[in-house]
Formats: sequence, structure tokens, C-alpha cells
Amino acid sequence: MTTWYRRLGFLACGLALLLALGGCRHREHRTMRVHQEQQEGEVQEVRPGEMVVE
Repeated sequence: MTTWYRRLGFLACGLALLLALGGCRHREHRTMRVHQEQQEGEVQEVRPGEMVVE
């Protein structure tokens, strides 16, 4: 018959082992897509330092 703290120790070791195994799995590779849009139009002269809101 085991005591409660021994069971708690086994449970803690089991949880630590599961967390360690879960952290060692292969890292996922994610790709990122960039969509760029280009609009054609005439160029407007703006003074230096002035911001244009589109």
C-alpha cells in the first residue's frame, strides 16, 4: 500500500514526462504570403515632410 505523497510524486513525474515529450515534437513550418497591389495614376508633387492621406 503506497502513501498519498508517493502517488502524488508518481503523478507529478508522469505529468512532467508528458510535458517534456510534448515539447520535443517537430516544429511546424509556416509560410507567409504577401500580396502587393500596384495602382497606376499620375504623380502629384508634395512638399517635403507633408503626409498624403489616401
